[in-house]
Amino acid sequence: MLSRILDFIKTNSRKDWFCLLFVGLAAFLITLPIAFSGVPDGNDLAQHLRFAKVFHEAISSGDFFPGWAGGENMGFGSIGIRYYPPVAYYLMAFTQFLTGSWAQTFWLNSFFWMFLGGAGVYFWAKEWLSPWPAFFAAALYAAVPYHSAQIYQYLLYAEYAASGILPFCFLFATRIIRRGKFIDVLLFSAAFSLLLLTHIPLTIIGSIGLAIYALLLTDWKQPKKTIVNFIIAGALSLSATAFHWLRAVSEVSWVNHNSPQYYANGYYDYNKYFFPMFYSANEKYGEKILWHLDVTIIFSILLLLPLIIYLVLQFKSDDKTGTANRKIYFTMAAAGIFSIFILSLPSAFIWNSFTLLQKTQFPWRWLALASIFGAAGFTTGIGLLISNYERLKKPVIYAASLLFVSILLFDVSQNIIPAAFMPEKKFEAKVADLNEKPECVCWWTIWAKPEAFKRREKVFADSRAVDISRWDAERREFTIEPGAAGSARVASFFHPHWKAESGGAPVEVQKADDGTIVIPVGAEKTSVKLYFQEPLKLKLALAVSLLTWLFLVGAAFIITYRSQRKTRSGLLAID
Repeated sequence: MLSRILDFIKTNSRKDWFCLLFVGLAAFLITLPIAFSGVPDGNDLAQHLRFAKVFHEAISSGDFFPGWAGGENMGFGSIGIRYYPPVAYYLMAFTQFLTGSWAQTFWLNSFFWMFLGGAGVYFWAKEWLSPWPAFFAAALYAAVPYHSAQIYQYLLYAEYAASGILPFCFLFATRIIRRGKFIDVLLFSAAFSLLLLTHIPLTIIGSIGLAIYALLLTDWKQPKKTIVNFIIAGALSLSATAFHWLRAVSEVSWVNHNSPQYYANGYYDYNKYFFPMFYSANEKYGEKILWHLDVTIIFSILLLLPLIIYLVLQFKSDDKTGTANRKIYFTMAAAGIFSIFILSLPSAFIWNSFTLLQKTQFPWRWLALASIFGAAGFTTGIGLLISNYERLKKPVIYAASLLFVSILLFDVSQNIIPAAFMPEKKFEAKVADLNEKPECVCWWTIWAKPEAFKRREKVFADSRAVDISRWDAERREFTIEPGAAGSARVASFFHPHWKAESGGAPVEVQKADDGTIVIPVGAEKTSVKLYFQEPLKLKLALAVSLLTWLFLVGAAFIITYRSQRKTRSGLLAID
């Protein structure tokens, strides 16, 4: 029986689905504690759940592209969804429809993103490795300390989801450079678009990493086709994501998060988080568990060492013939070294010079990139050292095994076991209670004030009676009985896209001192309509994005279908 199993594995070792089964098993084991112990709690968990709940409620009411989170902040609303990328929350919302449980939704989504990232690393590593070493790289990516800490310790849910997409960007960037087929351009555009629609800081970090990777890997003797392909891919990505980035860019001055107070001051001061943090933090090192990040970074450095050692030995060697993949080895090592450098203290002058970097808040976010290069580079470097240097075989195997076991022990003892798990009932209660508590002020409009919560009735018109006939997230209708002319204060935060009609005629929506909406009304009985209206440019951007996604999916399907048809025709001709 055992021999048959081994024969089966050997026979199918080159089949991707079999390796992906093991990638899925690794992702399952890493995320399994969530299924049994509950959802890990953390500072950012509530905000991620808020976003997911907004999309779930909007879709339930038939609105697939909400522009205003009407239930947030005790009904006063929020604009966070206009800036924070939506992909991870759409998936949570649709999963919630299937499961009916937010706890199960969180676990299933955590598993999905972990598996997706592993699959991305597997296919990327397969560009230069055979399937089983590529599988080990994928499994290692699931286990690297930072990737598991994203979901168990730091609760960086959207960044965790984006870490599942980023490896595919490197996969298709590699294929664009190496073979330059149009299908690779389409797939890179789709992957990069999804990255942009999942997490802004990791899009910035990933874009810089991709730029360095592409610059080093490109054949600059014949760069024209590669450059043109990346320009086309970039244009398609901008078009596919226009509905989100145009809104975020054009309205960024209306959200508190745009203030340096929330990305370069106090807790968010990037200067406190350079490696080594025991030096740069200079306070509360143990209390903030910054030692955890220092150790995680050290692991990331160690993962890069085998590939770096191999390249150094090859450089010193008399054998300069090289291999077909030497350039990609060098590119991986260089990009990995840069990702460690940019999160370290010597890079402070770069951070001080570029506001865009400062808006990613924490230099250690670059560990997301270092983890990808570390997982792929470690597997590649170990294989190269063992196959090319016989005298190093045993020391390399022992050292690699020790590092791998250390990583697993660190994951279990420092990421998973100490996680603040919440039982399902407690977690569901937390989700249900979200709308009754204010969210992070960073996602408020710049006009909103905490004083607004002192008066919570939906419509206040002095002594005049108010009859509310409709109160949806983006549309409210009510009637004000006769009385002294004046104004009606609506318990919603002001935003320039709110429009109003009083007695059937358009009126200007004004803002009170506390940042809520004020609508002028006459002395007679007045019917008021208040609605949130997107500008024409954003409606057009949404149409463009939808058409672009139809093109990407349709063109990729047609190209794949024709390719498979040609392959089948060729096989029939041979037969």
